[in-house]
Amino acid sequence: MSRPRRVLFAAGGSGGHVFPAIAVAEELRSARPEVDIAFVGTAHRLEARLVPDAGFRFIAVRSAGIPRRPSWRIVPALATIAAGVAQSSGVVARERPSVVFGTGGFASGPLIMAAAAMRVPTMIHDSNAVPGLANKWLGKMATEVHIAFEPARASFRASRVRLTGNPLRRAILSARADRQAYDREGRPPMLAVLGGSQGARDLNDAVVSALPGINDAGIRLIHQTGQQDHARVLAAYRERLGDDAVDEDTSTGARKGRNVAVVPFVNDMEAVYATADLVLCRAGAMTVSELTYCGVPSVLAPLPHARTDEQRLNAGLIADAGAAVVIEQADLTRDSMRDTVLPLLHDDDRLAAMAAACATVAKPNATQDLVAAIAAYID
Repeated sequence: MSRPRRVLFAAGGSGGHVFPAIAVAEELRSARPEVDIAFVGTAHRLEARLVPDAGFRFIAVRSAGIPRRPSWRIVPALATIAAGVAQSSGVVARERPSVVFGTGGFASGPLIMAAAAMRVPTMIHDSNAVPGLANKWLGKMATEVHIAFEPARASFRASRVRLTGNPLRRAILSARADRQAYDREGRPPMLAVLGGSQGARDLNDAVVSALPGINDAGIRLIHQTGQQDHARVLAAYRERLGDDAVDEDTSTGARKGRNVAVVPFVNDMEAVYATADLVLCRAGAMTVSELTYCGVPSVLAPLPHARTDEQRLNAGLIADAGAAVVIEQADLTRDSMRDTVLPLLHDDDRLAAMAAACATVAKPNATQDLVAAIAAYID
């Protein structure tokens, strides 16, 4: 009996793992509608919600992260992983996939291990300049390893590695054309402050400290604060700028004549990428990939406590190309906002050069290339 045309995706734990997998799955569904697609992850993390919302079948198995330091917690973690591998072996036997595709994180481990042991082709993708521990280990058994940034190559066996780039969601893929068509004539320059879905308190504080200067700079501002910090930051804005100057909805502010929107989370990020003249944000792998694909100049403040310092390396690759300016967290203050960020918003030549530099590091075909690699195991 021939194997069905089916692909299993192993992704979960964080948005940085789930969203790239969904991007590839969506493109695969569009290009090859006859292929059955299912995701495998854990029942208690965000993949259990995001995957069904995207219209894909979801299968839950057990998994756990392994403590980085010696601890008694390693014993129950290993027991959970072993149970997850056993569950995943049953999933592979039942689903009989043509290939298994994983994006790292502890949620990928059991399925990739089970598939490799059962001689099913496996592919992993790592989005960062420095691969995560799970992918470093899974890369030893994977049939193919795809990376987003060249420095990651050193962590894997060279013969298995392909530099592909980061896959992007379809909504983001449309933002580049929308940005090119957007008419900026007569509009104040727009700064978007994006602290990630959880926000970034230090970044929020730096922007709040600079509010008097921002108000005098004649710009538009969208500030994503994160849910937990929203009430505090919104109150600070209203105290400094006045209640009537601040909106809580990015879609209504322009209609009401307000230039400032303070929101917990931006649901239509593609609209921000299409209209922002400059983005101030962290340097997560997917964020810098989205920015460079869309051609958006940025000021990057890498997360200083990332486990492998990957954000600083991600940011450095973009800055070295001229597409971004890097400000270390310790230097992100009212003074650097005044002396670096705000003047940049009014420097049209510099912004144009940064936007052009984005094209030198972007990987516009990453999603399609990954789908083509998967399809090679289906046909």
